[in-house]
Amino acid sequence: MKKSTILFGLMAVAITVFAQEANQFVFEIGRPSIPELTMTEYRADKSADAVVIYESGDFYFKRIDRERDRNKDYYFSLVKTYKIKIKILKPSGIERAKFAIPVFRESEYMFENFYIQIANVYNYDTITKKIVKATFEDEEWVVRGRNTKENKLNKNYIIKMFTMPDVKVGSIVELEYAIETPFVFSFQWQYQRNIPVMYSKIRYRTVPHLAYNYRLNSDRKFDEFNEELLFLKEDRNNSQREKAFNFGMRNIPAYNKDKNQNKGMLAIDFQLFEQRYNVGDAVDIVKTWKDFSKEILAYNDFGKYIKRTEKEAKKILPTLNLAGKGQFEKMEDIFNYVKTNYNWNGLYGKYVLHQLPDFLKDKNGNAANINLFLIGMLNAAKVPATPVLISPYDNGDVSKLHPFDAIYNYVIVRVNIGNMTYYLDAAGFKQTSELTGFVVKKNSNEFVKIAKIEPNTINNLKPEQEKLDNDGEFTTLLNSLKKVFYFLR
Repeated sequence: MKKSTILFGLMAVAITVFAQEANQFVFEIGRPSIPELTMTEYRADKSADAVVIYESGDFYFKRIDRERDRNKDYYFSLVKTYKIKIKILKPSGIERAKFAIPVFRESEYMFENFYIQIANVYNYDTITKKIVKATFEDEEWVVRGRNTKENKLNKNYIIKMFTMPDVKVGSIVELEYAIETPFVFSFQWQYQRNIPVMYSKIRYRTVPHLAYNYRLNSDRKFDEFNEELLFLKEDRNNSQREKAFNFGMRNIPAYNKDKNQNKGMLAIDFQLFEQRYNVGDAVDIVKTWKDFSKEILAYNDFGKYIKRTEKEAKKILPTLNLAGKGQFEKMEDIFNYVKTNYNWNGLYGKYVLHQLPDFLKDKNGNAANINLFLIGMLNAAKVPATPVLISPYDNGDVSKLHPFDAIYNYVIVRVNIGNMTYYLDAAGFKQTSELTGFVVKKNSNEFVKIAKIEPNTINNLKPEQEKLDNDGEFTTLLNSLKKVFYFLR
């Protein structure tokens, strides 16, 4: 009886706190409340310089029809709409009104579109006791792209950069933007940020033609999970009822590198596993790890980059004086050459950021640029090297049944010489605890345990890229972009 009384007492407290929170905070944009505007600290984390009150994503698919070479086909683009409301609590939190959003472009025909739909800043006038919405010289200040700068990271990635005006301590910053992309293989929703988040959710709407698996990189449970039945979809005389899935979480603490060692930011990943040309007619997409290996070895940004490096290495190797040396000495010399002459730009990634001509010219790139180049150099010198995919974070158990591209976001090098195995990294990753790696080779289903990885001592970050990285948020956005495209005929 006593236990029951305590339990009901705790439930009553929880309900009361939730009711108070619901009255104080508006989990939507466009309607800031007085309590939101007058709050001076976040009770759950008084050290926070800002807090995300509300963040949501509405992801849905749009059919694009086209006629090419006398053949008709169509594809689905993915529209990702983001809404975010941030409360500025301290002077250092004003930096949160600066945004850097990566947008991908593969060619003049294949690219992502970026739209800013709402950009508001609210302040509270303590004298008049009124909410003041920031006024801009041009009402369409950023909606039409004005005051939005573009930073070309390479020929494929454009960074949309802008700073919200009139932001001060106490401000509420609201932003709504959308990215429309033809690259539908995978997408991600990030719940956690470098500041606390009160409420975050994603709404994902299905279409009958594309089926996705999802994976949360934590054992934390969703605070909100439900399905909605939507309208009837007619497809070749077959009715298909579409669905929407909602995944929500509340009271998410700020991400801290030191406290969250070996843990990545809390996120949910979606990956295409089945494509249906007609209703009831399904085709598997990347069903096994063997399929995954085969696919990325054919990518320009992975396997073909290694092959191109092997050809280029024939020009470089004669300058390294490797004649007469054994495989171990060759490995050391080539490793030292790469880490001395090419700089890591501070960004992770298993797919290269720069194609080989640009990498050779600028002599810097992300982790994949550095280590896949090292693999090509070693293989050209007859030192057998293989890429191994790893994650800097503990992503939980790795499914041996279905591959998730997002699990691994870093690539290192495995070299076998005689009976010895060596793991190399010419970029800047350091891992002192055991981790699991996936070996990428033809028909591979091989996972390995790696005790530790020692980093390269040359970590030359460009100031602009270091600033963009923002302790992981920008890198997570960049790594979540996946360049796979599907046509339906």
